[in-house]
Amino acid sequence: MSRLPTTNDAITTGKVSKRWKHLWTLVPTLIFERYNDNHLWPDLIDKTLTQCHQLKLKRFEVYTSMIFDLNHKSNVGFVNRYAVRRNVEKLNLRLWNLECEVEFPLDQYFFMSSCFAELTLEGCILNPIEAISWRNFKSLSIYKGKLDENLIENILCQMIL
Repeated sequence: MSRLPTTNDAITTGKVSKRWKHLWTLVPTLIFERYNDNHLWPDLIDKTLTQCHQLKLKRFEVYTSMIFDLNHKSNVGFVNRYAVRRNVEKLNLRLWNLECEVEFPLDQYFFMSSCFAELTLEGCILNPIEAISWRNFKSLSIYKGKLDENLIENILCQMIL
C-alpha cells in the first residue's frame, strides 16, 4: 500500500475486503494531493490523520492549491504538529493559492523537531523564535518563502553540527 500514489488510494483498498479496511493506517507514508477548489479537503486531511496512529512516518506529503486560505491556519497547524509527533523523516508541505499570496506560519516546535532529514516547504512562513534544532537535517528546499540572514545562518549551523 505504501507504493500507491496517494493516501486516498490506500484507503480505497479497504473496500476490497473487510480485513483490509484499516490496513492503510499502518502505512509509513502519507501523501495527500489535491489541485482543485475543494474547500472541504483540509477537514478531510484532519479526519484522516486522526485515524492514522503510526508512531513514525518515513514520508508525509501535502500538495494543494486554491483551497487553503487564512481560514485554514488551524488545519495547517494540525498538519505541522502531526508531522512532529509522528517523527516524520521526509516532509513535503506545499500549500499555495493561485488567487492570492497566502503564507502559513509554522509552529515554533516545528523548528525544535530533530526528526526531519528532508524538508520541502512552499507557502510557509519560517519564523523561528529560538535556535533551530534539526539534528538529522540533510536537505531543505523552500519555495515562495522569505528568508532573512539570521534564519539562513541558523539553518546552516544545523548542517555543520
